[in-house]
Amino acid sequence: MSNALHIVETPALAVPLRTGEILIRDGVITRHQLEIALKQQRVWRNSGRITPIGEILHELRFADRAAIENAVLMTAGSTTGIFEVLLSSVTCMRYRVHPIRMDGETLVIQSRQRLSDREKQRILDACHVSAKYLKVVAADHQAIASALSMHEKQDSSLDIWIRRLQHDPSGYVLKAFMGHMIGEASQRDASDIHLDRKDDVHSWISYRIDGDMSQMYMLPSKLMAAIIVRIKTEAGMDASSTQRPQDGRISLDSRHQKLDIRVSSQPIAGGETIALRLLSSDSIKSLNILFPQQPELIAHLKKLTRVDSKTGGFILISGATGMGKSTTLYALLQELDRDRLNVMTVEDPVEYQLAFLRQIQLNQFLGEQATDMERSLLRQDPDVLVFGEMRDENSTIAALRLAESGHLVISTIHANDAVQTFERLANKVGEANRDDMLYILGSYLKAIIAQRLIKKLCLCARPATPEYRSLHAQTAADLGISDEATGLLEPGKCKACNNTGYRGRVMLHETLLIPDDDLVRKNLLTAITSPNGFSSILDVPGVKHIARTDTLRTLVSSGVIPLGFAALQMGVSAS
Repeated sequence: MSNALHIVETPALAVPLRTGEILIRDGVITRHQLEIALKQQRVWRNSGRITPIGEILHELRFADRAAIENAVLMTAGSTTGIFEVLLSSVTCMRYRVHPIRMDGETLVIQSRQRLSDREKQRILDACHVSAKYLKVVAADHQAIASALSMHEKQDSSLDIWIRRLQHDPSGYVLKAFMGHMIGEASQRDASDIHLDRKDDVHSWISYRIDGDMSQMYMLPSKLMAAIIVRIKTEAGMDASSTQRPQDGRISLDSRHQKLDIRVSSQPIAGGETIALRLLSSDSIKSLNILFPQQPELIAHLKKLTRVDSKTGGFILISGATGMGKSTTLYALLQELDRDRLNVMTVEDPVEYQLAFLRQIQLNQFLGEQATDMERSLLRQDPDVLVFGEMRDENSTIAALRLAESGHLVISTIHANDAVQTFERLANKVGEANRDDMLYILGSYLKAIIAQRLIKKLCLCARPATPEYRSLHAQTAADLGISDEATGLLEPGKCKACNNTGYRGRVMLHETLLIPDDDLVRKNLLTAITSPNGFSSILDVPGVKHIARTDTLRTLVSSGVIPLGFAALQMGVSAS
């Protein structure tokens, strides 16, 4: 008998893969949605429930029945290899066997070693289809090794730990699983892990990678409940309570780095969700990484962090939630001479811990007025003060007054662009303090960085083809990029980026840089107090305005993002 792999071909079982591909081709579902459905199908198959992929896609509401039935009709008579429906990868690796086919009620497998009657029975019990008999055919070491490598590719190390948990949900295995899950998420550059426990079958572990949620593993509800209880216990939370929100923290050494994990639980309809924010001082990005190919901007920002005397200054970072405000904030903090300066932060919560920072939890100031907060901080004789976020009038007034008193103040606020940043600040203080606030802004504001995080190309990116350039010619023209421009790239595919073409993120920003010039300051004050609103600030002579389209042009021209992605961002900027 040949040692080549024999693949079972059955039209009825071949439909799932082809159905999914046709639905992708017709634009009914995305490949990511198909991958989710296939993962769910595999979990059910391993538990003895064999369900067509079309049924799963419909249950997930990714496709309607009419589209699925049409795709099934188009695949009638097609065949494909489905050896994986016979035995799970864990069973194959445990007994070092590989399934070949079903002959009636007989399961035919390859093995390079003699199997005991007990092992044969266990293999039969683990078979996903009804099998009464087992036939073992000999295979050489190379054929089995090749077959097993295919099974290993199907299951990550976490898949194996999930199988172990199903058989042994003990405390040791639960803790080991949690460590492997966090380690895998960290290796994939995930910022968050989300675990959903529901009473039905939709209990998923998801990773947020480069801003997008990716559903990774589906677990039985009882198993997910046990994992969540373990996480809550490790985080110092009340594991018995599922009906109220809770917060906790976990410290963990994972893959040669120390992780500080912020844990948050929240009751949801039909169950509970828990989020793990992965924080590590090793993952703090530098200005060069966040603002690639922008040496002038980086030089200016570094200059602002050189504090030689108490002349006062205010740097403001704005953006929506999750758009990297804290990331930029800590990149600036890294540039400070923290060993020479007294740098204090007021945060809620404290995210990263850096050497020589004196970090204060914001709740220590709850109920205090601005004057009390300012007085308390000034007693510590700070050089630089960082407000993680100006949430209310008290923290806003305190930050502005501290800038006026000669300190460099860095803070963040929720706003979408530079003009809206001024408007949000003005709305945070009452009429009684409005004029003082505007005067301090006009006199001490050094920079506003209005930003959002966007995906950047993976290293597998390739030079943009003439066809790709032609497809996005209008975007290039809108950005002022010539047809002859070199350095333009388009997405590639590789394992590192999971074949998406993107890995990591950079800042798409609009920035205002205000020089220390008396005339510029005078004109800025006039613009700020103008009845025409804050939009005239962008036209003040001497104020350097870097528009988002300027940033896009730089990122595209230097091959950091592709033209097609820039077109999407221009649509967002214009909206």
